[in-house]
Amino acid sequence: MVTNANGANMIYETGKYSTGMGFGGVDPDGLYITHDPTIAQDNIKSFQVWIKKNGDATGSTYAYALRKGTTWNSNAMSLKIGNGNPSTVQFVMAAPNIASEVAAIGTITEGEFFHLVGVIDATHIHLYINGSLAQSTPYTVLPNNDVGPFYIGSSAGFYRLNGIADEVVVWSTALTPTQVLNLYRCQ
Repeated sequence: MVTNANGANMIYETGKYSTGMGFGGVDPDGLYITHDPTIAQDNIKSFQVWIKKNGDATGSTYAYALRKGTTWNSNAMSLKIGNGNPSTVQFVMAAPNIASEVAAIGTITEGEFFHLVGVIDATHIHLYINGSLAQSTPYTVLPNNDVGPFYIGSSAGFYRLNGIADEVVVWSTALTPTQVLNLYRCQ
């Protein structure tokens, strides 16, 4: 079931290739899909989103584009923007008080669409931006079967995106670099 966080009204806007989900970066904003075993963390190996950042979220230094998990220090995985530098993109896998993360700084510009992909393979997490590998690191946190929702544009209604999310896709396989590049070129 897809639900707007806190009963928010979804804004549909022109996306990269279709109608995108618009978020204003204010409370209540965001969208979530209630837990389903097919999108449990231990089943997610890759996820993507086309994102257009329109500005900073109200009262926050970063915003979540995608997040699977309940609270900030729980078992969670996310693609987020910001965190000290408004053009930083991070792919994070976290467990209570530990995280494996990759970050690429200076990679996104407000008002432009960017293709973001997070991939988890047998040993590493990888962050791709616009079809190219931006950063990769060995992970110390294993994906966990967290029963929290899958969020788009926020994390439980907090750290809200001010922008547009489009073409959100989740895979149960780790995409190869060629597959990521083809997705960027062909969508």
